[in-house]
Amino acid sequence: MKMSMRIDGRKYWIPVPLVCLLCFGLISQALSQPGNAQVRQRGTGTQASTDGGKLPQIMVRLHDARANHSYVGTRQVTTGSGQNLRSYLERLTVSGAMVRTEFPGEGPFAGFIVIDTPKERLTYNPSQKEIRRSEPLPVEAMIGFLSFSRGQRGTIRTAPGGKVAGFQTTLFELVDPRGTVSQRAWVDLTQLVVLKREVLGPRGQKVMAFEFLQIDHGVEISERAFRLEIPGARFVTPREELLMLSRRTGLPAYGLPENSGFRLNFVRTIGRGDQLVVRQFYSGEAKVSLIVSRREIPARNLRDLADGRVKVYSWKIDGVSLALIGDLPEEELKLLAGRVQIWQPRRT
Repeated sequence: MKMSMRIDGRKYWIPVPLVCLLCFGLISQALSQPGNAQVRQRGTGTQASTDGGKLPQIMVRLHDARANHSYVGTRQVTTGSGQNLRSYLERLTVSGAMVRTEFPGEGPFAGFIVIDTPKERLTYNPSQKEIRRSEPLPVEAMIGFLSFSRGQRGTIRTAPGGKVAGFQTTLFELVDPRGTVSQRAWVDLTQLVVLKREVLGPRGQKVMAFEFLQIDHGVEISERAFRLEIPGARFVTPREELLMLSRRTGLPAYGLPENSGFRLNFVRTIGRGDQLVVRQFYSGEAKVSLIVSRREIPARNLRDLADGRVKVYSWKIDGVSLALIGDLPEEELKLLAGRVQIWQPRRT
């Protein structure tokens, strides 16, 4: 099924975080594919256990090194596969935890600007003159390194990675106990920067990837680079966007209550006719996606495609299908499902 995203009645291919695109890829494939297959791969180099999801030393080093990063670079991002393959360029300006992403050229994201700070993420949509404010990304998503689900077990396999953007790299592969490679990262260990990354689906296909084409380290960057000062642009919160989509699609504005500890990060529609709306919530390192649809949500297909990386809990309310997908145990998802409620506009 071709994945499309609509906002306020218009169709876009939106530059959402790579960590979020994994959930979209699983959802899109599950709605169209009946089965699941495993691809086992072999490699050379050293191995280290993830110890049930505990961050390995290399990831700790990458996390800590971000405070000293200062660079400007261009990378190519690819999502989807086959006829749904999408590729575009990102121009990154990075100073510590502050990141500005611009989209050069004439691609589907031309003119978009994304500012990431420890406090928030701002996304400027030029066609609608709107700035969407959402929760900040987890550091693991920002550095683009191997990400782990709670309790995930496996090994990290290393090997020489060759040159990327002119810099020598080391290849890291995340391998589950069955020998299946789910992620790859090419890391410049001198600068402690991920220069290339691939996330693989359960069939071994690339779900998403990025690769730096050029990167300049140690450049001086002004604080003004991380401001969005666009005359005439209005701010839109995720809550406002959810209510707008609910009015347009006729689907209830289901969400998790604020006292659940989870905060709404973004909302998107998937599929033709806005048949399915996805909301993503964050609570610390945990993240869950709530799917609401008029048609049956094939939870079994979602579980098969997720291949143990995330859990799925599905149910119905008044004929509307819902599903929670996340890196939480299924019992916790079930408890969260019992707290889902219809959001109402805030009184002014």
